[in-house]
Parts: sequence; C-alpha cells; structure tokens
Amino acid sequence: MPGTDPMSSPVPMSATYRWLVTALFTVLSILNYADRAVVSAVLPLIKHDLGATDVMLGALSSAFLWSYALASPISGYLADRLPRVRVILVSLGLWSVATILAGVVADTNQLILARVLLGLSQCAFLPAIVALTAEFQPPGRRTIAIVIPLAGANLGFVVGSLVAGYCGDHFGWRPAFYSLGGFGLVLVGIAGWILRPLASRAPSSSHPARSLRSRICARCSP
Repeated sequence: MPGTDPMSSPVPMSATYRWLVTALFTVLSILNYADRAVVSAVLPLIKHDLGATDVMLGALSSAFLWSYALASPISGYLADRLPRVRVILVSLGLWSVATILAGVVADTNQLILARVLLGLSQCAFLPAIVALTAEFQPPGRRTIAIVIPLAGANLGFVVGSLVAGYCGDHFGWRPAFYSLGGFGLVLVGIAGWILRPLASRAPSSSHPARSLRSRICARCSP
C-alpha cells in the first residue's frame, strides 16, 4: 500500500514467539562475546604453554579486532542480501569451529590464525540479528528487542572470562575453548529449529535503509 511504513507491518507471529527469538538472540550474543573474551583470561597460561613472546601475545590480542573490523562492511552487505537466518546460523557455526580450533593449536601462529577466523566469522552475526529483529518485531517493541541482545553481549565478556578462568585453574586453558565452541555447535541446531518459521524469508526489499535511499533518490530525480 503506497505511503505505508514498511517497518510498521512485521512478520505475522505470536508475541510469545517474538520474545523467544529475542531470548535466543540474547543467548547467542552472550556466547558471541564470551568467545571473544576467553583468550584474554588465559593469556599467562598460553604464554607458558606455547612459549609465546610479548610481541606475539600483542598480535594475538589484536588479530581478532583487525579481522572483525576489516570484514564488517562486507558482512553488512551480505546480511542485506542473503537470508538472515542462514547468515546467523553459518556465522554461529563457523565461529564455534574457530573457537574449538583455538584449543587444538600447536603454536602461537596457529592461535593467531584461529582468532582471525573468529573475527571473520563473527562479524556477520550482529548486523543480521539487528536487521532480522527490525523485520519481525512491531514498532512498539522493536527497540527493546534489539537492546536486550546487545546488553547480553556485554554479559558475554563476564561469562567468557569466568569460564576461561575456571577451566584454566582446574583443567588448563584449552578446555575453555572446547566447551564454548562445543556449546556453540549445539546452539546451531537449537537456533535452526527455533528460527525455522523465519528461515524462508529473504531480506525484504522494503528494508528501512533501502526505503530511505529510494525516497531520497525519488526526490532528487528530475
């Protein structure tokens, strides 16, 4: 209908299901940031076990950030053009594998590579869940439904540090990566089942950003 705000017509579904998806995104966001934080809590153990120099530890700490930052524009582009549920599930699966790989490395160079893979695979997650939430939540609940998972992301730093610290004290640094990565792989199946009603939806051509660009172009046309 002409003149209708495309975001005022969310995907028809129950309020219970909408909040279930928001809860799922919150759990995934916590894991997303936990997998980032885990390495910081066990750096002394990694240094001792792998014989890493301070320079190598500095590279290890920044490898994730550089890969994440450089790949983020591409991931946003993909999240606007591919089915967002698929982007979320692939991102979750790949970053969980990257986390497990970080636990099986034999030297610091391999660990740096695993952290680069983590950054490349994680950067697609947040753009996809924000865009998908904007599509299926009604306007009156859209902001809070986006903010809750983002708040959970901050909690992920605490969770990742606690898991890594506990595992480091009792089992060594590697099991921290195995446990978080394994949990992520389990969540791929759970998330796929929960998000199945949304899985067949391609990105809407009436996405707000695209709609805004269309209106601007229309006004600027001769």
